[in-house]
Amino acid sequence: MVPCGRGVGEASVRWLTRYPVVIAVAVLLVIAFAYPLLAENTASECEATYALLYAIEAPASGNTFAAGMESIFGPAGGKVAARDAAREYPVLPEAVSCTLIYWRVLLGKRPKEYREQ
Repeated sequence: MVPCGRGVGEASVRWLTRYPVVIAVAVLLVIAFAYPLLAENTASECEATYALLYAIEAPASGNTFAAGMESIFGPAGGKVAARDAAREYPVLPEAVSCTLIYWRVLLGKRPKEYREQ
């Protein structure tokens, strides 16, 4: 027999109303890290960053040879993006730095290496 009064559902609802900022931050972090992977259909944040940079740069340069090489060496681009991200944010883990660069590029600000060229 279930006693009257507080149920299990009330405790979880109370937690949700007590910590809305924590929940909002958690949801934003999940979106920030999941969106690049889903949008670029890649397995890592650095591959997603490379795919986004390539999608921006290849059509602008008109280089069809680069497009062919991308289809052959696509996943290796994640290592290139990881190296660039480590230079840009040396203290942060690879996944975090690649995600930051992804969002910067998506929002219109390119990393230093790409601005100089």
